[in-house]
Amino acid sequence: MLELIKGNSVDMDVNITLSGLPYQISGHQLWFTVKATRQDTDPQAYGQIITGSGISIINAASGFCVMSLTPQQTDNFPAGATLECDVQMRTPEGKVYTVLFEQIEMTERVTHAFYQ
Repeated sequence: MLELIKGNSVDMDVNITLSGLPYQISGHQLWFTVKATRQDTDPQAYGQIITGSGISIINAASGFCVMSLTPQQTDNFPAGATLECDVQMRTPEGKVYTVLFEQIEMTERVTHAFYQ
């Protein structure tokens, strides 16, 4: 379970693997989506980032990427909630795979400095 604080920046290192080995992700599209439940539709998501807009591929050969959320994005996540998230990948051939499932526990922040 990931523990995040509402309104904070988040940078998550993610290694995409296949059968425990690094998976080459050159030319792949990645999505990171946060929802209240897995059954929610994408338009109901609290947030979604994609390759080039929140997801940076650092080393395609080893499957290493960083998923970054802004304070404004995490501010949309309800404090006290356990949320569902996943990382989905589309290959250059159009095949789609979910490569990570996780839960997020959101905590309320104390300081609201980024609003000032």
